[in-house]
Amino acid sequence: MNSNKAIGAMLGAGYGDALGWPNLRHDDTALNRPIELANWIRHSGGRFYYHDETINAGEHSDYFRLTLSVARALTQGSRWQERFSLIELPTWSLYERSEVGTSKKAAESWMDGVHPWHPERKPRIAKGYFDSDGDGAARRIIPHVAAAEDGKFKDIAADIMLNALVTHGHPRAMLGALSFGYALWRAFRQETTLGYGQLVEELIGAADVWAEPPAPEIMPYDWLSQHKLYQPDFLEVWKSSQTELIDRLEIAKNELNLGSQCVDSEALGRIRRLDGRLTGSGLVAAVSAIFLASRHAHSPLDGVATAAGSVGLDTVTLASMTGALLGALHGTEWLEPLKPKLEDAEYVESLTRALTENRLREQDAPETMEPARLSMERWRREASTLPDGATTVLPDGRSATISIGGHLIGGRGAFMVDFRHLKTADGQTIHLKTLIKGDFRSQTEGAANSAPRDQESDFSQSGRH
Repeated sequence: MNSNKAIGAMLGAGYGDALGWPNLRHDDTALNRPIELANWIRHSGGRFYYHDETINAGEHSDYFRLTLSVARALTQGSRWQERFSLIELPTWSLYERSEVGTSKKAAESWMDGVHPWHPERKPRIAKGYFDSDGDGAARRIIPHVAAAEDGKFKDIAADIMLNALVTHGHPRAMLGALSFGYALWRAFRQETTLGYGQLVEELIGAADVWAEPPAPEIMPYDWLSQHKLYQPDFLEVWKSSQTELIDRLEIAKNELNLGSQCVDSEALGRIRRLDGRLTGSGLVAAVSAIFLASRHAHSPLDGVATAAGSVGLDTVTLASMTGALLGALHGTEWLEPLKPKLEDAEYVESLTRALTENRLREQDAPETMEPARLSMERWRREASTLPDGATTVLPDGRSATISIGGHLIGGRGAFMVDFRHLKTADGQTIHLKTLIKGDFRSQTEGAANSAPRDQESDFSQSGRH
């Protein structure tokens, strides 16, 4: 695998993530916000614990952090799925802060050492899992394609499937991941200039390659039997989802055929709407990103900016997936001026190099990878009380140094939010935000509901997918 293209895909995904995150929620500020890497205010806490936190320019959302978790899991070689589901995903849930619903719910199951479709889980949990068709699976599979040896796409399709079903149980989510994975796979191998609309046409023509139903033997032993309890026949659902995906690709093709008369916002709207219905799923995210990458293949910065500025859509996912495709096409050159502004760019690059250079650690994998909810939650509590400069060992085994980023008082003194930042030994920045209920009326609320940030610090503060 071309390491420059692989790094371009990962950095492009991180750039799109940071650029699109501020516009994820549709409000008046998003409509008027410039499409650039800049500090912004995130409204958090919901109705009862509302507070504002400043997000620094270039800072990643939880979505991209989960992609990094997949990359770390892949360094464990053949035991990557065990590592991801039992260690990386539950650890990520301890510091996630973007309310990534489906993935967070699945992490809760895996933290107990039980898969979310297990017969002993509550029926509503299992049904929710099998109904989950969002884009969270699609956007985190970039490392699988980046780490793949040269060969046929079918060689990595099974791993993409196994990754998706860790958190998502509907074929829409799986097909979204597979179609996006195939588009990445083709982009990595594109040596000449990509033709206008070529990527969309190639996906339509190769549907028998990337949309083939998974062989029963690769699925977990009880997955299909549990699926029958909550969904119609798996192959029927797969086929109908596949037809829906091809229909959306055909819409993208027709829009691209309009040439200069194609309007991005109108095209994205038509891709999202099918037969007059407004829908959102992993299929929509994949086709939308493939459309934008095809249309802006010669101007990657414009393509990512268009995705990030599509207010009303899932801008963080759309911009990240578009950035990954454009990075896979162009490598890192277009991203070089942006690297100083992107959070942990050096870490992302070194982690990706480890994948492309096949620096796997089979021999370092522990004998067992058993999650322990009590020990993980204990670590979370301890990390929120350690002093500035203290070191800690994350549940994923990495050591980190803690920096205290301040706190704020909200709800007229009814709660406090503590902000901390961890810098791991391998170079990743992790943000911890702890909400503490109590009577804090004696403390000054300060600047309303915002926590100040030290912009010169090594740690940037902050406090259906």
